[in-house]
Amino acid sequence: MATKAYILIKVKAGKTKDVIKHLKKIPGVEQVHPCFGQPDIFSFVSVDALDRLWDISPPDCQESEFQGHGHLLCCRIAPRSR
Repeated sequence: MATKAYILIKVKAGKTKDVIKHLKKIPGVEQVHPCFGQPDIFSFVSVDALDRLWDISPPDCQESEFQGHGHLLCCRIAPRSR
């Protein structure tokens, strides 16, 4: 069963478009949306295992595009109990 999650990302001013472009290339990223305020980007991902969520970081984005490591928030969607 796939693990689905929202990832909220804060980036440096003027870098939102660049980060979105990189995120859209990553397997498992289904949706990416910029927003006004905080966070700067909402993304929706689906991966085959929970530990794969940590692979959804843009590998080719420069560290300078983010405002630090502490600004990625991952909210896992719990499966419905039946």
